[in-house]
Amino acid sequence: MEPLLTIEKLSKTFNPGAHTEVRAVQDINLEVTAGEIILIMGPSGSGKTTLLTMIGGLLSPTSGKIWFENKELQNLSQRKLTLWRRENAGFVFQSFNLLTNLSALENVVIGGFDLKDRKKRAAGLLKRLMLEDRTNARPDNLSGGERQRVAIARALINDPKIILADEPTANLDKKIGHEVMDLLCSIGCEEEKGVIIVSHDERIKDIANRVLYIEDGKLVREEIGAHNKVCKMKKRKNEE
Repeated sequence: MEPLLTIEKLSKTFNPGAHTEVRAVQDINLEVTAGEIILIMGPSGSGKTTLLTMIGGLLSPTSGKIWFENKELQNLSQRKLTLWRRENAGFVFQSFNLLTNLSALENVVIGGFDLKDRKKRAAGLLKRLMLEDRTNARPDNLSGGERQRVAIARALINDPKIILADEPTANLDKKIGHEVMDLLCSIGCEEEKGVIIVSHDERIKDIANRVLYIEDGKLVREEIGAHNKVCKMKKRKNEE
């Protein structure tokens, strides 16, 4: 299978040449296929969020290349890169980033671009994420797990090919965090979306196909995750 995403010798240096120079990411190589769940782990300051931000086209690398479906992202103008993000990438953040004066449904709807029936799709996503009875609730009246599921629905509204999640369980307890990640895992598998999660949360290692460890901006090792054993979607396919 052709990779959905390919990263070659990707690096990011802040303040290059100055005494405050920081090599946040150094010579990282990575391939991600459709339907694959990748977990990138490392302590605070290890470079994992910088790496995710570059993959999402929100930060330009100092050197190296990123290909998405054989399209080299660094060669795109800012306008085309913005369009690429709208059409291909869904972002999930630890702070949820929901608008407090809007309902759950409205928060999902406003994330959509160029969709004729965004409200219908948003309602369908919330139902799939078990929030059909919370569509009119505002973020202040939702639990942390519910808010993160709304954030996931918003990330999915444009039917992206890759989902990028930055510390998505940081504000959730163990049980709720794992339930939310199980849902994201199932969606990635069923709809064959690439999913990249950066976290230092050891509790979610079992949802990943691969677990990559980053230290001082470098990928230092890789482990096979337990995804195929625990993913409900994989289990259904195997039973069939």
